[in-house]
Amino acid sequence: MRIHTIVSLLFFLLILFICFFLVKLNQDIISLDLLFFELKVSIGKFILSTFLVGLFVAFLFEILFFIRKKYKSRE
Repeated sequence: MRIHTIVSLLFFLLILFICFFLVKLNQDIISLDLLFFELKVSIGKFILSTFLVGLFVAFLFEILFFIRKKYKSRE
């Protein structure tokens, strides 16, 4: 295995380890009032899910930006 593959694998495992501790160390239940219904979720899962949603939105905007930039350069 190349060093790049090993470093990538270790980085991925570190991220999984951090996510595991984030969920396990924040077991307190919070109540979210979402207009028509109330949702009870642990703080760790809420933090992790909002981070992932934000990451997805950022990647979506980056893809749209690069597609628009590529389209403008053709003109």
